[in-house]
Amino acid sequence: MEDRRIEELKEKLDRLVTQQHQMSKEIRDLQVSIDSLSNSPEKQEKTSYNSAPVLTSSVPKKEFNTESTKASKPKVKRDLEQFIGENLISKLGILITVIGVGIGSKFAFDNNMINPLTRIILGYVVSLGLLGTALFLKKKYTSFSAVLLSGSLAIMYLLTFSAYSFYDFIGKGPSFGIMVFLTIATVYAALKYDRPIIGLLGLVGSYAIPFLLSDGSGQVLYLLIYMAIINAGILVVSIKKYWQSLYYAALIFTWIIFTVWFIDQYSHDDFAVGITFASLFYILFYAAFLGNKILYKKAFSREDIFLLLSNSLIFYALGFALFNKRFDEDYALGAFTFMNSLVHLLVALLVKRLDKDNEPLFRLIIGLAIVYITLTIPVLFEGTWITVLWIGEAVALTWAGQNKEGLAYKRMSYALILLTFLSLLTVWESRSHSTTASIIANKYFLVSILSSIGLAIINWLNQKSHVSNAKWYERVMYFVTPGIFILSVYVGLLLEINAFWDHSGHPMDYELKKIWIMTYSLCFISTLGFISYYKIRNEQLANVIFALIFLTVPYLLNTTLSLNHLRTYYLERDSSMMILSHRYVLFLSIAAVIISIKPFVTNGLIKDKLKVAFDLLLLCTILWISSIELIHWLDLGGFKSSDKLALSILWGASALVWVGIGFRHLKKHIRVAAISLFGIALLKLFFYDIPHLNMLSKTIVFILLGVLMLGASYLYNRFKQNLEKAED
Repeated sequence: MEDRRIEELKEKLDRLVTQQHQMSKEIRDLQVSIDSLSNSPEKQEKTSYNSAPVLTSSVPKKEFNTESTKASKPKVKRDLEQFIGENLISKLGILITVIGVGIGSKFAFDNNMINPLTRIILGYVVSLGLLGTALFLKKKYTSFSAVLLSGSLAIMYLLTFSAYSFYDFIGKGPSFGIMVFLTIATVYAALKYDRPIIGLLGLVGSYAIPFLLSDGSGQVLYLLIYMAIINAGILVVSIKKYWQSLYYAALIFTWIIFTVWFIDQYSHDDFAVGITFASLFYILFYAAFLGNKILYKKAFSREDIFLLLSNSLIFYALGFALFNKRFDEDYALGAFTFMNSLVHLLVALLVKRLDKDNEPLFRLIIGLAIVYITLTIPVLFEGTWITVLWIGEAVALTWAGQNKEGLAYKRMSYALILLTFLSLLTVWESRSHSTTASIIANKYFLVSILSSIGLAIINWLNQKSHVSNAKWYERVMYFVTPGIFILSVYVGLLLEINAFWDHSGHPMDYELKKIWIMTYSLCFISTLGFISYYKIRNEQLANVIFALIFLTVPYLLNTTLSLNHLRTYYLERDSSMMILSHRYVLFLSIAAVIISIKPFVTNGLIKDKLKVAFDLLLLCTILWISSIELIHWLDLGGFKSSDKLALSILWGASALVWVGIGFRHLKKHIRVAAISLFGIALLKLFFYDIPHLNMLSKTIVFILLGVLMLGASYLYNRFKQNLEKAED
């Protein structure tokens, strides 16, 4: 190892010495140009002392910079010329030569100009001539020698392949041995010259040869063996010298050739050959990628991520297609997907053992293992149970990401949480259209509950490991995950209530379903409120609860019609009080919501605007319940037009009470609401009540409403001074 290192350092030193001589020559040429352009004898005298290879400060600074600028312009052109003449032309020349030899050989064979044996012999003579020339020129013209050497090896690959596959001049054993020898020679030459061009032209360039000489015989097995030998050479080179250009070219050519064969010539009987060589190519490229990183502790880059992902995804896609054409059962596809995950898991463990400090590489490979496990779930399982497996995987990743080192695993769980939510949406949709009469004891509810349990565990783990400097998407997920958990619990039970009434067969099932869905929703919100106040004490959750309450109000008001239909059903068809009891269960759920959120208001855990909204919502809810109960009992008692006389009086009395509450607690918003209620009552009186009331009823309602408004005015005058003092 030390001898090889010394040899490499000596070669590097030789190159630097050569470059130094070239620079010294250019410096002398520049000095001569300066002398010739200078008209001053004094300047000529100064520059005559500067014949040494190194410039001194004897030349005036301003004059030297001006002249050197003029003289440096041709240098750019000379560098480009040198690159084209010494580098680019040689590479293109050898590539065209190899292609020309192949095309010419095919032309000669097709036209019977040269018999196959003569062509093979001449080809070996030409390749050996190129090889000898390359070795002869290596010391003085290393780059040009490398190009010639790679061309000679590529031609030898061509000749060996042709002699075995097309002409049967060489048996399987000898041809295999020759190719192995050529691969070893190419590897040795690439390492000795330290030139990736040898690998590119000598190995990867050989991919094009079989297609140039192909006669359509379809001997794909030999072609795949040929490609495997080439890729084995790339593996050895890549372990020592991680030349990405070589890796890219080999990967692209290999998978393109394999894909074309699979699309164009694959048959049912080729499965064993296809999956064997696809796996072999995949392992070779995987090993070539890992060998250099692990053995030489090389840094991990974005290009490496692309290479690893490309190789993995291409192999999985082709392998999946092979299994899909060969087997009809899903278990085969699932097993193949799981095997991919297992391979990445074993490689990740190997990386962890051999290179403990290479954490990014370990995380990437373990991430691939997790991705393939996730893909295994929908391949193997159907429908609803996919959700449970995904949330279970998300729980495992969240648990693994509790410490700083495992933070990447927690971030991987975010995608699975979102996948779980999308899968839950499909489960809920299936349940809403299901004809299953079983309530609770069905797979849909079980999936929802298990998913909710998994989400609860994830939220608990996130609370334990919450970090202050989280990234933006982490902050979003800290809010989204509890939301998905709450929604999963709510919707799971909601769909069961919906299914119960759909299959109940009750004549009033639609109205009862609406009432019980609202009752359940209010009970759910109240439970959430109790948990939030007594267990969590989270301001964001409190705001969410208040938002849910306000969103519920329109749906709550919509149940008024259903309550009226139940009363009508009671009066006309069913005199059982059981049908009327549903309304009071609804009222109890409303009371539970008020009780659950009242501590947030009294203890100052919410903002003042929410307190105002709570006061108004509470008063309006009481007014709504009082109004529908008044109409309910008057209707049961046989009183007609109960929504006119009695309701107007109730609203006027309620407005008076609100005025009193507003003065007592010094709350202006309540007093304003009371005045608004008086206005609504007056509008109702003039535009709705009067046309339908007799003279006596009109007299009563006008007098009572007027007295109530006078009472409100009295309260304003009575507590005016107290109100002014409070405002001051």
